[in-house]
Amino acid sequence: MENRDEIIDTIKILIYKKQQHLFEKLNIQDDEVFLEPLLFAYFNSKSNNLYPKEALEEMLQGYFIKKEEIKIAHSYSRDGIAYVQDHTYQFHIALCYLQLNEYKKVEAIFKTDIIAQEKQWNEAHFLDIFYYGISQYEQGKWEEAIFQFDKALEQYSNFSDAKYYKAICLMRLKKYKESKTIMEEAKRNAQLGNTINEANEIYEPYPYQVRW
Repeated sequence: MENRDEIIDTIKILIYKKQQHLFEKLNIQDDEVFLEPLLFAYFNSKSNNLYPKEALEEMLQGYFIKKEEIKIAHSYSRDGIAYVQDHTYQFHIALCYLQLNEYKKVEAIFKTDIIAQEKQWNEAHFLDIFYYGISQYEQGKWEEAIFQFDKALEQYSNFSDAKYYKAICLMRLKKYKESKTIMEEAKRNAQLGNTINEANEIYEPYPYQVRW
């Protein structure tokens, strides 16, 4: 990330000015805390009063050194969208349905959630787009799935998991040469660590995360 240290320092200053007591609850040496995407959304939205001031603490509670009772009363945007770290609650609900093989429900949830994100942020999170593609992949909608995987790759060009499932879709469409090329790229990207790199991925792989 360009100007990474400068961005981290700026976020630290903004948090300190807003709620100084939060520094007692956070590991301020952990740079990942201050690169949390929700913080960018929070501070960039203050001119529009999108989030109340109390939302800042709720956004950071997943990074607290000591466990506290989870609070979510103020974690909703003006549009009624709630977030868990940098994903909406709908994202996590959809993943639960995905585990239950309820692919049509997953597709419907992500379609609605992606539209809402694009309206609010001008783009949706690449993982939401990826899983939207997975829901179509599981229904045999190969071309539609490829379209979503390509959209995810526009944000994360070396995303090995998106390339892996895209390659399978191409194979189903009998585009064997292109499929082989994409699959080889996916493997190279995966070997370089370009997979789903969420904070809690260290505890358990995400659904459909490829283990080579």
